[in-house]
Amino acid sequence: MRTLIAQTFTLQDVSKLRHVVAEHAETCGLHGPRLDDFVLAVHESVVNAVEHAGGCGRFKLYTVDGVICSETSDRGRASPSRTSTGPSGRPTRRTRGGAST
Repeated sequence: MRTLIAQTFTLQDVSKLRHVVAEHAETCGLHGPRLDDFVLAVHESVVNAVEHAGGCGRFKLYTVDGVICSETSDRGRASPSRTSTGPSGRPTRRTRGGAST
């Protein structure tokens, strides 16, 4: 696994994060509609965290065996099937996505 981005975010970070994700995804080999779809999916997960989970979250972008992956987590409420316990012992909702390059 190679980590490309690992950071917390707020509303002020959304636009810059979207552009940085697009740059990394293109460098990793995504182009055209696949690039657009990946960036849109990441953007939506980040915006959902900002809008519905207290205005902030944590984002990670990484590659594993030629696949670029993203992970967005926040402290919002989620159904039990999408919730795990974070380091603080509080529930953490997590969204994951990936695309082959």
